[in-house]
Amino acid sequence: MARHTLIDELRKQKNHQHEAIEQLAAPYNQAEDSLLNQFNLALQQLPFEQKEAFVLQQESFSLQQIADITHTEIETVKSRLRYAKNSLSQQLESYHD
Repeated sequence: MARHTLIDELRKQKNHQHEAIEQLAAPYNQAEDSLLNQFNLALQQLPFEQKEAFVLQQESFSLQQIADITHTEIETVKSRLRYAKNSLSQQLESYHD
């Protein structure tokens, strides 16, 4: 129950952050907007566990806190973060090719 509540809260924060990012990005050129859109698409395509770990880390949760929230081991969190970052990196690199 607490995990679902946290996820709901993260989604609300993400929506607010997304709106703020869009407002800040408005003056930039279309290429930069496209990169932001590409990042958001790449983030959405991550498996839930990887996205969850990545978003929690971006919200400044420690590895131990993320492990506690997700009921996993720290090494599992590290793996999920590594896979998430590699996937995001690969997807963004393919965008530039």
